[in-house]
Amino acid sequence: MPEKTEETVLLEGHRPPLRGDRKKNAAAAPLAPAPVERKKRIRRTREEMAAAIAEKEARMRAQMESGLKVLAEKRERLLQTPEMKKKQEKALKRFEAALQSISPGWSHEHFVAAVHRAVGNSNPDELFAEGVALLERYGRPRRGRRERLA
Repeated sequence: MPEKTEETVLLEGHRPPLRGDRKKNAAAAPLAPAPVERKKRIRRTREEMAAAIAEKEARMRAQMESGLKVLAEKRERLLQTPEMKKKQEKALKRFEAALQSISPGWSHEHFVAAVHRAVGNSNPDELFAEGVALLERYGRPRRGRRERLA
């Protein structure tokens, strides 16, 4: 019968050697600490750090703007209810009626030029007040029977 060594004893399922044996083995071969390689620290100047912060800020602004754009589109879709569409169509009809009654012979090009002159020469608040008054005067539908346009 072959001699039982420590390896065969462990393989047969017996318990491992006692702690005292471990201490002997540990004392025989002391472990030397492995040299630790550290990453070199990369030093940046203040200008480089400020540039990095500016880049990060630009990225964050772009993300925020795209998010705000998505939210604005969602809001616009929510506001496009049938009631709102009807109100917008009604306002557009009033606008067209006012344009035709103020200047019946003008085309789109005439109106664009007039708007361009008005934007360059006037105060927006005054223009708004005058526009409200003109729409009230010329944009309302007339009562009674209307003539057919040929």
